[in-house]
Amino acid sequence: NLISLKKLILSNQYKNIIVPTEPKDNSKEVATLIIRSPDGKVSLTRKFKSKDLISSIYSYVKSKTLSFFNGSVEVPKYELIVVYPYKKLTNINNTIESEGLCPSATIQIQTIE
Repeated sequence: NLISLKKLILSNQYKNIIVPTEPKDNSKEVATLIIRSPDGKVSLTRKFKSKDLISSIYSYVKSKTLSFFNGSVEVPKYELIVVYPYKKLTNINNTIESEGLCPSATIQIQTIE
């Protein structure tokens, strides 16, 4: 089955990606992020700790390649955009809190050509 093959390839390709454990509580130290695919057809909600780095969000997106990129095994170049107020999340060493994503935010994946 093609989907199983893609999942196997991805599991090997991205096995070194580190995505932090999702926090279970809703304290003020937790950010709830809605992350949308480039075409807007897929939205996944994920909680992160406010002190997690922006790189954690990028790692999460990479770990969900099949969901966000129409079943593609290849990940195109992309950036993460905060929908409102509009802002590119380019400094991967900043925390989720310092980027103003707490307590919640919507993030759009935007492919780069």
